[in-house]
Amino acid sequence: EKIKSQLLLTLKNNIGSIYNEQKKRDKAIENYLAGLKVAEELNSFEFISRLCHNLGKLYLEENIMDSAYLYLSRSLTNRIKWGNLTGLAITQGLLGEYYIRTGNYMEAQKILDDALLNAQKVNSSEATVQVLKAYIKVYEHYEDYQSAYRLQKDINLLNDSLFNADMEMEIYKVQVQNEFDKQQMEAKLVQQKRENRYLILSFTLATLLAIAGFIYYFQRNRYRNLKLANDLLALRKTALESDIESKNKELTTNVMYLIQRNELLADIMKRLVEAKNDANVETKALLQKIIQDLGSLLSTNAWEEFEVRFQQVHTEFYTRLQQLHPDLTPNEIKLCAFLRLNMTTKEISAITNQNAKSLEMARHRLRKKMNLTNTQVNLVNYLMEI
Repeated sequence: EKIKSQLLLTLKNNIGSIYNEQKKRDKAIENYLAGLKVAEELNSFEFISRLCHNLGKLYLEENIMDSAYLYLSRSLTNRIKWGNLTGLAITQGLLGEYYIRTGNYMEAQKILDDALLNAQKVNSSEATVQVLKAYIKVYEHYEDYQSAYRLQKDINLLNDSLFNADMEMEIYKVQVQNEFDKQQMEAKLVQQKRENRYLILSFTLATLLAIAGFIYYFQRNRYRNLKLANDLLALRKTALESDIESKNKELTTNVMYLIQRNELLADIMKRLVEAKNDANVETKALLQKIIQDLGSLLSTNAWEEFEVRFQQVHTEFYTRLQQLHPDLTPNEIKLCAFLRLNMTTKEISAITNQNAKSLEMARHRLRKKMNLTNTQVNLVNYLMEI
């Protein structure tokens, strides 16, 4: 039943898009709203965000600004829940267009900054082009024509890479149009059959037998396809879990390498400082130079290196953490990331240069802020579940 509902959602969305391209706005809205009703019943963030996006875009094109903002905002909320960065960037780009049209250029630039960042994270040329086009309007408003010209050159380069993708999209649209026309033709044929039902009464028995055979064949294939789909999902889940485990090991190895390197360099520098006290003037100068060179090798940006690798593995951790606990400070978020990897206090101390007592106090404050007052709840296990 769920698969049927999802097929219905896809069909309503596609039919609405076809009517929209044909400038039949009322028909488009009717199909989008019908699909949205089903999506809300299923609580499908994916289809709610898509349908609200299409409705918001349609109203924006019609210059109905209140409705445009209503549906685009709702799409944005569900894009965040769904976790689709490409769709999120495109919807943010449309909201930027809304703010531009309503004269709120500061808000437009703010949301376009977020949109461009999300588009670049997933390397989406389509979303990047849409955002850059909106940026040009902002620069033109501020009479920064040099920046606008530079962005236009970037758009031209991206459009070249999108040419093939556009061709594929046109083919897809033709296929959707053909499917739509086919369904309309089938509907007409059904109507004709109903009008001529008395003429084909003699073939009823044969028709019923054929239908029974088709239903049996369809149900058998449907069961087989569902089984194959479930097997495929299980394989993908196993592969994904294996990949995450492998990346976690690699991430931990990289962090431990940074820790060990810093500890080794610090130990060597300590020994050289001790040796320097007993050395002559010339040797002291040489030892001081070596100590300075070793100091420059210490990873002062260990956190930045760790954060880049961590986000590559746990892409949604920060988003879910901030949704659950929006009042966390940057240092508390860092501590959560280290604990998410089940790192010890000693390991965290080595990479953050904080002493063990300070880290224990930080963990205590973190538990209190997260309302983990029950001593039976393990902080590390809690973070690993996010």
